[in-house]
Amino acid sequence: MSGIFAVSHHNDDSAFEDIYYGLYALQHRGQETVGIATSNGTTRLKIGQGLIKDNLSSSDAHFLTGGKGIGYIENDRLGVEMPIVLDNAILTVDGVISNEDFSMIDLMVHLRNADEECLAYLDQLEGGFALCYMEKDRLIATRDKRGIKPLVMGYRGSSFIVSSESCGIDVIGGECYRDIAPGEIIIQNKDELKSYNRTDRPAQVCAFEYIYFARQDSIMDGESVYNARYQMGYQLATEETVVFDPEETIVIGAPDSGIVAAMGYANGVGIPYQQGFVRNHYIGRTFTRPDASLRAKDVRIKLTPIRPNLKGKHVILVDDSIVRGTTIHETVKDILQVGAKSVHVRIACPPVINRSKDSGSVKVPDVEDLFAYNRSLEEMNELIGSDSVAFLSIEGLKKACNKQNLYDPYFKENE
Repeated sequence: MSGIFAVSHHNDDSAFEDIYYGLYALQHRGQETVGIATSNGTTRLKIGQGLIKDNLSSSDAHFLTGGKGIGYIENDRLGVEMPIVLDNAILTVDGVISNEDFSMIDLMVHLRNADEECLAYLDQLEGGFALCYMEKDRLIATRDKRGIKPLVMGYRGSSFIVSSESCGIDVIGGECYRDIAPGEIIIQNKDELKSYNRTDRPAQVCAFEYIYFARQDSIMDGESVYNARYQMGYQLATEETVVFDPEETIVIGAPDSGIVAAMGYANGVGIPYQQGFVRNHYIGRTFTRPDASLRAKDVRIKLTPIRPNLKGKHVILVDDSIVRGTTIHETVKDILQVGAKSVHVRIACPPVINRSKDSGSVKVPDVEDLFAYNRSLEEMNELIGSDSVAFLSIEGLKKACNKQNLYDPYFKENE
C-alpha cells in the first residue's frame, strides 16, 4: 500500500508545501518510506525511512524548490525507492504492474515519448496500480483498467492536483474534481489537460480500501468511506444470530478502524455503543508492520482498556478485519482481564483466506499465515479466546459499499 500526491502550479506557489501537507493527509497509507521530488527546471529529491515528521520539515522548502512535484509514501519497501528521478523526470507507482519483463526504468523511457506512443504503452499495462509521472511542463496520471487502485484529480485555482485519496486535496484547500476512471490516462501539457480512454465502466475498487486502507473522510469512486464502514457494521447487525440483553451488553469498536463499523452495528442491534479503549496514537498501524514480533509488541502498548465501561458487561467487540490475528487475540484477552463477563467478536468484512496477486494489498509470505485460512468459526473462536465470532458476508460487504463489483479475491479460494 502506498500514497501518491502531485501538484503542478502555474504561478509562484511552492509545490513542496502543498505536497508536504498532502502527504500528511495520506500518512495512513504508508509509514515505512517517504519521499518528495520537486522541479524548477532542475529536479531535487529527498527520501527517508519512517514517518513524514521524522524525515521532512518546513525548512526543506529551501532545498525542494519549484512549482511542480510529486510526493510518495509506502509500506512495502520493495527495493525501489520512490519517487524515482531520471534525467529530471519524476515517477511514482502505487500497486503492482504485472507485465512480464516490466521495469520502472523501461516505464520511464516510454513515458518520455510523444503522447501517441506513450498512450499505446500505458494501454497494455496489466495489474492493479496507479501512477503519476512528471517532467518539465508535462504530467501523466493513470490507474489500471479495472480501477483496483484509487486515484483522484482536483484543482486549486489554476493548479492541478493528483492524489491517491480526496482527503489529500481537501487538506490543502483544493477542490476534488473527480476520480480518474479505470484505464483513463490524463496528460497535462503546460495549460492543456487531455483525457484519453475514459469510459463509464465502474471501477473494481480494492475492497480493503473501504474496509481499512482509506481515510474515513475520503470519497472514493463516488462513495463515502465513512458511510461504507458504518453500513458494514449495520449490515453485520442484520446478519446477527445471537440474541443479546441490551441492559447487560455494550458494543465497542477496536480503535481506530473498527469504531465506525461498531457504531453502525450498535444502531442495527439496538445496543448502546461505548468507548472500550484508549488508543496510543503514537503507534502506527499494526497490520502494516512487516514483522510479527513488532506487531505483537505494538498491540500491547497501542490499546488500553477502559475498565469501568467493560467490567461486568457482555462485550461485543467490532473490528474491521482479521488478517493475521495478532491484534484481536490480545484485545480480547485485555477485555476479559478487566472483568468483562464475555466477549463476542464481530468482524465487519468476510474472512480473509487469500492473497492478491494484482493489488499487493494483503502481503503475507503464504496463505497459511492468514488467520482464517482453512479454519472453521469454532477453531477461530478458540484461538481468539472469545465466546463467539462472526463475519460479514460478501454480499453484505458489497451492499454496504454500494458496489457489486469490488475487487475481492481475499475472501475467495483459488483466485
